[in-house]
Amino acid sequence: ASADGSAIVSFADVVPAVTVDKVASEAAVTEPGAVVTFTLTLTNASVEVVTISALTDDVFGDLLDVANPDVAANTCTSLPATLGVGAAFGCSFEAFVAGNGSDPDHVDTVTFTAQDDDGNSATDQASATVAIDDAPPTATVIPWYATRTPLSEIVGQTYAVPVLGPGTWASGEMRVFRSAVI
Repeated sequence: ASADGSAIVSFADVVPAVTVDKVASEAAVTEPGAVVTFTLTLTNASVEVVTISALTDDVFGDLLDVANPDVAANTCTSLPATLGVGAAFGCSFEAFVAGNGSDPDHVDTVTFTAQDDDGNSATDQASATVAIDDAPPTATVIPWYATRTPLSEIVGQTYAVPVLGPGTWASGEMRVFRSAVI
């Protein structure tokens, strides 16, 4: 005896899933800023291979662009075109984080987008925060006298001297309290 039969099998398209993590090398920089290295980890959490279609940073631009002038030492431009199932790939770039101590923290977000072979997209985002620390003020006193007056003659005297700070001039006073060898 023999028998024939048929069955209908449906296949459901599974959309891809990706993740991205972002870490800054510095938790804080001192004003006016410094170069920070940002490290990214891109992971394919899908059941099939995905093609990397975009990797952008909302502050520093297209991280797949080798001519991006906002970043340096960018290894993200050498990402493979595809990520296998469960595969992860790391890359990094350097960028100047600028600001003043009174500014809010620097926060920038990277967006990773990939597609499967059916044209379905998956996107994930990750942010990194870098605080901007206030730099303590500095001053340099520049004496205005042209002759060498013995310290014994200027002890107890008050002199007006210019005070040079970063980018500014201010007037100040200096009072000599005791003699010293300079």
